[in-house]
Amino acid sequence: MHTKEQKLLLEIARDSIARSFDEGNGNPLGEAEKDEGLQEIGPGAFVTLKEKGNLRGCIGYLVGDRPICRLVDMLAKEAAFEDYRFRPLEKEELPLCDIEISILS
Repeated sequence: MHTKEQKLLLEIARDSIARSFDEGNGNPLGEAEKDEGLQEIGPGAFVTLKEKGNLRGCIGYLVGDRPICRLVDMLAKEAAFEDYRFRPLEKEELPLCDIEISILS
């Protein structure tokens, strides 16, 4: 995966969560849908949120079932709001979170 694709996936993840708060910064998912490499249905992925270095949420699929850009979009929301180990992310916490994306091979 190229650096440009990695950067775009991070933008998709952050924007996915921001849209849940009625915010967002453009349409990175729309841009990714023009990228052939990000349209492939392939391996699974994990999205991890860390706040000040501490785990804040992590959700993943071992096998991908949709294009990688859409998988990351979905997993970001699930990591932020549906990881049963943590309360749902609040709007004020998003700027404090680092997002990590792991694409399985």
